[in-house]
Amino acid sequence: MSYNYKVKPNKPDALPIPANIQKIIDDHDKKGLIYIKGALDDQEIRFLDLVSRRPETCQRYISAIYRLKTSPKFVEDGKSDEVLIYHMQEEVMNHLDVYEQLDRERGYWWQKNVRMTKDASGQGTRPQVLGDTPMFVIPFSPEKVDELINLSAIGVNNFHVGFASTAAPAIMAGDPSTIKNVEDFKHGKHQELLDMARYNYSTNEPRLEQWRSEGSLIKKQSQTITSLTNANTRINKNI
Repeated sequence: MSYNYKVKPNKPDALPIPANIQKIIDDHDKKGLIYIKGALDDQEIRFLDLVSRRPETCQRYISAIYRLKTSPKFVEDGKSDEVLIYHMQEEVMNHLDVYEQLDRERGYWWQKNVRMTKDASGQGTRPQVLGDTPMFVIPFSPEKVDELINLSAIGVNNFHVGFASTAAPAIMAGDPSTIKNVEDFKHGKHQELLDMARYNYSTNEPRLEQWRSEGSLIKKQSQTITSLTNANTRINKNI
């Protein structure tokens, strides 16, 4: 006696989903939307799988850290009004001993801004997508800055302050300002750092305490020079 049947192939194990992508998927599910992964998502999923298989070959390099002012409604803890995001490059070896790379900004994800509208019959409702808004995951603190620096295989030398946007596609509103010293970046108030950058006061050495004693005078002198320059310009135009 013989039996004729087909063996059903085993379904391959699903690859691990990175936490940032899972948050986007959950947000879509909650709002009645279907999330379609993009090419960069697929790349990150494959990369995470390689890291789980060959963790000893994984290296991470943070090229820049940004300290942004935002509204607490755009932060996961719902309390903080300053957040950190960072740019990180990662690499890991595949099964052929060839390095694969991943290059992404971290510290936030885009959530869907939707409103519910009635269908043509006026009975049911469906979500209408209005756009994407940021959701930040790292409230600023000096300790969090140190954690990010320690995450990088090499030192981090690029620190920036600025303002977060409230809608996609850009995560920052305008251009950020550069702070050249990490201690000032960690311990200065947001406006202090913006002023130090604006008046070209930031250096590789800590200058926060000096700015706190000299900053008001420097700003007044600059305003006086600007006022005199503007007055001379008006006089010359009238001659």
